[in-house]
Amino acid sequence: MDDTKMAKRFTLTEKWEKKKFRNYSPEAKLLLLYIFDKCDIAGFWEIDLNQAKFSIGFSTDLNTLMKELANSYITVSKELIWVKNFIIYQGNWPLKKDAPAHKGICRILLSHNSFVQKTLEHMEEKTGLTVTKELLNSLSISKGISISKSIFQEPTVSEIQDYCKEKNISIDAEDFIQFYGSKNWMVGKNKMKDWRLAVCRATKWEINKQKQPVVKTEPAKSATCVVCNKAARDYRYDDKRRPIFLCSACIKAIGGFQWGQTPKAELERRVEQGKAKQADHLRTTPKEPSHETVTNDKRNAAVDKLITDTAKRMGVGK
Repeated sequence: MDDTKMAKRFTLTEKWEKKKFRNYSPEAKLLLLYIFDKCDIAGFWEIDLNQAKFSIGFSTDLNTLMKELANSYITVSKELIWVKNFIIYQGNWPLKKDAPAHKGICRILLSHNSFVQKTLEHMEEKTGLTVTKELLNSLSISKGISISKSIFQEPTVSEIQDYCKEKNISIDAEDFIQFYGSKNWMVGKNKMKDWRLAVCRATKWEINKQKQPVVKTEPAKSATCVVCNKAARDYRYDDKRRPIFLCSACIKAIGGFQWGQTPKAELERRVEQGKAKQADHLRTTPKEPSHETVTNDKRNAAVDKLITDTAKRMGVGK
């Protein structure tokens, strides 16, 4: 391995005299040194305890060691931590315009938008030197060290709501976080890269919620009409996705009315009115002869005509 191409880090030799560092267990000290070597130039480390355990070479429970080191870092998310004072130990604070490495640090800090303010406040408290978010933006404009890997940051409810307001779209932020959180923020087999794009796609959820499904399947044979308790013919869903059954006569009585979202009392009133109109129509409309009666009349008329024609040909009645 060519040592000239390996990344190099400064170390603070005074740490061995500091009481806090001395009080750590030997395993915790080794893990902290590992994290200092593996974090990026801004102090962010994507948690990979399996790799750390393999590289360090001991069988101690690393979760216990991480709790022991809790004062040395700030948790950004379930998969990311930020090492306190790392930037200071590397001689990179305060940030300067003429330092190429500082431009890369600025871009990394800004990529963790929801966390950057907490970082700046900690650094100001530690050093007394103020760096604003606006200065970070101005420092990160020029070309500097490129970020080889972008680490996904889980959004908060307020971040999603602010983004929806900015883009004039509407989704349920809590449903969005609950859905993707249950999938560990995976999209298919890959980790989500941009939650904003996923939010735009999630607008389809709201559209689908508003669509009433067209039910064409036959109801169960045991189902009965909610109005007259006769055998049901069809059904529609109510607002809680429960089927509301009606028989053929009641469906005919209400015409094309969609009854799924209608309270039972209102539905009974509509059925009663519809059946009353049907009865009035039958009373006021002249009764047409049945098909059998029409057929018999035509047959009798044909027979009478045949007899008359035959009698004329035979001279009967002259």
